[in-house]
Amino acid sequence: MKNKFILKPILISMILGISALVIFSQSNRDSPAENKKANKRPAAVTTKTPEKPEFANSAIDESIESDDEILTVDTSIVTIPVRVLDRQGRFLGGLKEEDFSVFEDKNLQKIEYFSNENSPFTVALVLDMSYSTVFKINEIQQAALSFITQLRPNDKVMIVSFDGEINVLSEPTSDRKQLEQAIVKTRIGSGTSLYEAVD
Repeated sequence: MKNKFILKPILISMILGISALVIFSQSNRDSPAENKKANKRPAAVTTKTPEKPEFANSAIDESIESDDEILTVDTSIVTIPVRVLDRQGRFLGGLKEEDFSVFEDKNLQKIEYFSNENSPFTVALVLDMSYSTVFKINEIQQAALSFITQLRPNDKVMIVSFDGEINVLSEPTSDRKQLEQAIVKTRIGSGTSLYEAVD
């Protein structure tokens, strides 16, 4: 009887040992596959980028087209040259933008640009060479020469002297040397033809 009791725990332990070996061997068989699965790189997954919905593009295109249509500007700038004289017909210079008001169909218009430009002029310099100025000829010539030095490049002057008759000493020109020579050559005459010279 004693042997029977001893064999039972031995058999039980052997059965437990065999079952442990079987489980261990199965786990060893499964582990390489699992390791392979663990070490195996995941397959590359490609995803297709979703295309933009057509309505979005159409909306953008429509907005661009509408912008092109909106950016249409209809405007005009008119240049108005002005020369101002006083009641005696004398030229008035030095005027500023605030001195002017521009109207169109009784509506006040905004002045976008104002420029006080002095246009080139052509003038006749008339010298009195009558006998009454015999003692003032130097002063007359010096005053005429001083006037010439103040000319701008495009200004033109005509030199005219008068005594008993009218003498055109120089046609309108901007050549200062020619004008100076004409002034220096002036001589005192005998009579006076003031009215003819002015006409």
